Amino acid sequence: MNKLFLLISLSICFSLPVSGKPAHTPSNYFQITISASSIRQGQTLTVFVNSANRLKRLELTFLDQKLSMDHVWHKDHAHLFRTFIGIPANTKPGSYKIVARGTDINRQKLSIYTLVRVKDAGFKIQQIRLSKKKTKLLDQKILQEEGAILKSQFLKKDRRVYFKSPFGSPVAGRVSSSFGLRRKYNGDAISTYHKGLDIANKTGTPIYATNGGQVTLAVHWKSHGKTILINHGHGIITIYIHMDKLLVKTGDWVKKGQIIGRLGSTGIANGPHLHFGVSVNNVRVNPAQWIKNRVRLFF
Repeated sequence: MNKLFLLISLSICFSLPVSGKPAHTPSNYFQITISASSIRQGQTLTVFVNSANRLKRLELTFLDQKLSMDHVWHKDHAHLFRTFIGIPANTKPGSYKIVARGTDINRQKLSIYTLVRVKDAGFKIQQIRLSKKKTKLLDQKILQEEGAILKSQFLKKDRRVYFKSPFGSPVAGRVSSSFGLRRKYNGDAISTYHKGLDIANKTGTPIYATNGGQVTLAVHWKSHGKTILINHGHGIITIYIHMDKLLVKTGDWVKKGQIIGRLGSTGIANGPHLHFGVSVNNVRVNPAQWIKNRVRLFF
């Protein structure tokens, strides 16, 4: 087992509910497995549900939100399902239930839950000074218009999956701003939190697709600058913002490691850098966990 991950498993068999991983696998088990028992605000949790029987319906509930689960192939488990849970950065620290409910082909109703502890990530405040020209790009109307289009993209979920390996780094450089920082622009009140990871380097530095997928957005916006979104399937979307050049267009299919653009400072940017983000089932999460191969992808 990979030492980076702690697998927490609970399973039940219908004759006798069992807490903890059984010594042997019963013929009618329904099991939930999570990648960690505790996790910080803004991180990603992987959930697997494994059933002995084929399921007609399966649904996961977390923070009063319902999440669909996707079937994944496994040589030893014919009825294995997976989903990724993004922990919102503003989630109050504490213990939360993850509940799986389903119905199998025998019309047997199934239900099981586990607990995950959400810990405080200790996000700090960041002061940002913008030039007059860049300050004009903080216009709320522009931000709302661009934000609405981004939101509509994040709501989409492709039931197909386009990644078969861990995610790579999008660009070479130094991290100039981390995820979750509470930002103040020009000394004003805190307006938002940083939804991505800023990586600084020279203008023109190549930017790579972190994994395979489809480009669902390639645009030149006022506030976000030149922006690309890549849909990797199963609720995972990567975001590339402030680029100097776009080398792909909406609708293109890309491979992991393919050059998709050049680093720049378009939009609300003080200097040349890439704002790299990850959306997990419409929750913006810490990208560092993904590109450092600290998100469990496979059972």
